[in-house]
Amino acid sequence: MLSSHGLAEVFTPEEVEGLAREWHFLQPWADSAPGLERINKGGYVTATLSNGNLELLRDLDSGLRGSGSGGEGGFKHLLSAEMFRAYKPHPSVYLGACEALGLEPNEVAMVAAHLGDLAAARALGMRTVYVEREGEEEWEVGEERYEEARGWVDLWVAVGEGGFEEVARRLGD
Repeated sequence: MLSSHGLAEVFTPEEVEGLAREWHFLQPWADSAPGLERINKGGYVTATLSNGNLELLRDLDSGLRGSGSGGEGGFKHLLSAEMFRAYKPHPSVYLGACEALGLEPNEVAMVAAHLGDLAAARALGMRTVYVEREGEEEWEVGEERYEEARGWVDLWVAVGEGGFEEVARRLGD
């Protein structure tokens, strides 16, 4: 990518590696760890389902655990698309995750900040929880598919409503 923009000589190989690894050190949204902790304590099974690899997910989950008040702010299971040899939105990723958890699709709620991800999960019979995040959604407000999603998303948490903490509250915690 650097070469295609005429920047191949700007960084050393070590600097390129460091830039690529920055994904491993992203700070979680402030509501993520406490919200996950409440959801975990509520008896729900929480899991990632990301196109990121397992090493990345372990690093990010470690950041969540460090942010939670009781250290339980992370996920109970880390699932990566690499486990299913495909990338989302391929159906094998969602169905593989359900199988790995020992659950049927209708027993699983996909929680995401991307409506396209939720649409793919919904098409397979999963429930949907949309946690709207500033700058994350590629579908435009007012666009037909965005507005239609308001009718099929099972639980919609808008920007400013508390993110994962609001999800926990609406789930009964």
